Amino acid sequence: MENNIEKQLIEKIKSGDIKMKSRAYFVGRLVLLGLFLVSLFLFIIYLASFTIFSLRTSGAWFLPEFGFAGLRILLGSFPWVLVLLSAVLIFLLEFFAEHFAFVYRRPMMVSLCGVIVAVLIGSFLVGATPLHAMLFASAQDSRLPVLGDFYNRYGAPPIKNLYHGLVSELDEDGFKIKTPTEKTFSVLANQKDFPSLKNIKEGDAMIIMGELQEHQIRARIMKKIKEDRRIFKSHKKGSLMK
Repeated sequence: MENNIEKQLIEKIKSGDIKMKSRAYFVGRLVLLGLFLVSLFLFIIYLASFTIFSLRTSGAWFLPEFGFAGLRILLGSFPWVLVLLSAVLIFLLEFFAEHFAFVYRRPMMVSLCGVIVAVLIGSFLVGATPLHAMLFASAQDSRLPVLGDFYNRYGAPPIKNLYHGLVSELDEDGFKIKTPTEKTFSVLANQKDFPSLKNIKEGDAMIIMGELQEHQIRARIMKKIKEDRRIFKSHKKGSLMK
């Protein structure tokens, strides 16, 4: 039986039905696949880190600190499209990675969890760099030709009744803030309702929940936060008062 199969294979090879491929062909395929997977992995990290950046610039990152009301707003304003796209790309990465022995020899859930953990670690590492802040600033200045629209649209998406910025000026009625998109708002607050107001100074990062009326925010809840100043163009010395 084995001899018959061998003879049939030899005959098909001779007739041209089966073509022999060199070792270099298969090695080349693996190299190209590997480069594709590395590129896809890096893009997923970029997308995940951008999602975190978007949450920070919009202020949504800090909403859990406001309890149930904050969580409700967070769920309604979460960038689900970016998260869904990242999830689809992760499954695509896992699918193509199955061609490598070190992946298909492991249970799918193990390798998939490994990819997710690697993406999360990579996204936080990228988020610690000024990459997105620099690209975001370039987009605001119309100096980012390809990704400009993407950063302008998703870089700091507005969330109703939520405001995030650096204190640019103190006054009797409260203070003014500059947002990551360089918008200026007056925050109406008094020390009776907000005893912590006396501890606020220029340059502090604030997260505020309240209603906006003609560039004035009537604060209901506000909190001083620890924030990466690089996401604000106005963090540079002397620019807060402009």
